[in-house]
Amino acid sequence: MALVGFGTGALAFAEGSSIGLTNVLVPLDPEFGLLVTTDPIPPMPLYSLAGFGAASLVIGLCLLLAGPLGKWHILPLIVPAGRQTLTLYIAHILVGMGTIETLGMLGGQTTAQAVSAALLFSLGATMYAYLWSKLFKRGPIEALMRKLAG
Repeated sequence: MALVGFGTGALAFAEGSSIGLTNVLVPLDPEFGLLVTTDPIPPMPLYSLAGFGAASLVIGLCLLLAGPLGKWHILPLIVPAGRQTLTLYIAHILVGMGTIETLGMLGGQTTAQAVSAALLFSLGATMYAYLWSKLFKRGPIEALMRKLAG
């Protein structure tokens, strides 16, 4: 629970500080706004703090949900995706982003469309990882890395 609180606090502090400092600094010089942004480009300190906060919040929520998900027998369905993170990361770039780019949908999407695409990919990736884990111990990229690393 502490991790959820820390993450929420850090994220709120970073975003609030960014808004407040932007309102103070931009009238002095618009380029000062870049120093206090939480935008990914350019990555400034408040962006990093917001990222740490969001990551802590998500990890904390996952830890809180692990117990109930185990009792409801949902955890065994999603654990294989956690064991194939490198494979799924590469797949999200090649398959997920590649498909979106091929369909001409890479830019100009609404938040709802972007979230829908992310959820659809996540569901498909989780199903793939579960089915793959029934046949193999490791994901394909994880197995390749293990073979290459010895």
